[in-house]
Order: sequence, then structure tokens, then C-alpha cells
Amino acid sequence: MLELVHRGANGNNSTMQPPVIAAIVTATVALITAAFTAVNSQRQHHRSQQNNWLHERRKDAYLHFIDAARAFLPLTELAVQGEVHSDAEPPTDDFGYITTDGDLIASETVRTSAILYIANLTSAELSDEWYQKVPGKLTELTAAWDRVHMNGDEDLRVLAREINNLAHCLLKSRQLIPLEQKQFSPEEENVPGRAELLRMNIRDYHTKTKHFREKAREDLDTFAARPVRLSQRT
Repeated sequence: MLELVHRGANGNNSTMQPPVIAAIVTATVALITAAFTAVNSQRQHHRSQQNNWLHERRKDAYLHFIDAARAFLPLTELAVQGEVHSDAEPPTDDFGYITTDGDLIASETVRTSAILYIANLTSAELSDEWYQKVPGKLTELTAAWDRVHMNGDEDLRVLAREINNLAHCLLKSRQLIPLEQKQFSPEEENVPGRAELLRMNIRDYHTKTKHFREKAREDLDTFAARPVRLSQRT
């Protein structure tokens, strides 16, 4: 049995009793446990602060990028309206319209007519006003992309870069589309025209921005469940 020996005031040796030893061991263990709990609590608090900080940074970066992407290619442009409305979902309600002659027109027929009407109004070119204003909008989009690049999830950083590159291409579409047309052989059938190539670029831009919004929401919703490693940011 472990015995602790100490020298008394009179100089004689005496043995410390087992209950005293047990009390000392218990107190030591309690102190170590309390110290470990305090350190662990501090670490958890620090990690929680890091999570909250990075979550807010990402949320702010994503929202700024989404706003800048919408402003760059607004729905006020007829060339943009056609592509957006072509993706409209069919009505889910089973209803129709009664004409002044008493004829019932199915809702799908009305929807198709509306899309065809919009398509007829759709311009094959972005307006001169858009080309005049867009350099400033591109600057804002690029600045928003920088924020995503610094704080965002890796997949969203890549997607934001692709959207920013598409914006540059749309800004130079008047020069780039003719060059793109030359890539097709004159003997090929169904060679896309200038208007079709522009619509393809607009559609690609809107598809990627929609995907960015979905991925950003997913990233923020699941953020708290993921470990945070700030060193991963580049």
C-alpha cells in the first residue's frame, strides 16, 4: 500500500493515512477535470464563433453576387425575356377561359399563345443602352465574384467564375458571335444564326445563375453541420 511520509514539527517521521491520500487524489482529479472542461468549452466557443463568422461572410458574399448577376443581365432586355419565359412552367390548375362568343379555351392553349406572343416581341440583339451601361455592371459583378472567391465554398467559387466569364463574353457578344459562327463549316446543316447563338449564351448565363442560387442556399443550410477549416480558403 502506498504510504506518504512527512516529517512532523518535532522532527519525527509519520505516515499519512489512506483516507487523506484518497482525498488528495480525488481533489487532483477534480482539478484536472475542471481544467480540461474549461479548455474544451473555450475551444467549442471559439469554433462556434468561427462558424458564425464564416457563415455570415459567405451569406453576404453569395447575396451580393446574386444581386450583381441579376443586374448584369436584367429582364428589361427583350432578348432576355424570351429565354426566361421559354422556361416557364405550365399552369398546374385545371381551368380555362371563356371568350365573348362562349367558347372555352384551355389554359395550355392560352399559355402557348402567350409564349408565342412574347417570342415575337423578343429582340435578336441586346439593346444599345445595355451595351452602354454594362461595363459598370460587369465591374460590380467581378467585385462580387472576388468576395465569393475569398469566402465561398469551392464549388460555388468555380460556378461564380464561370458566370463571370460568361458575362465577359456577353459584353463582347457583337464581336465574338460572328467569330463563333465561323467555327461552323458552310456545308453543315442547321448552322445556328446570330440570334440563336445569342440566345444560347443568355440561356447558359441564366442556367448557371439559377444553379448558383440553389447551391448557395444548400451550402448555407448545411453549413452548421460541416467542420470549418479556414485554411481551406484560397
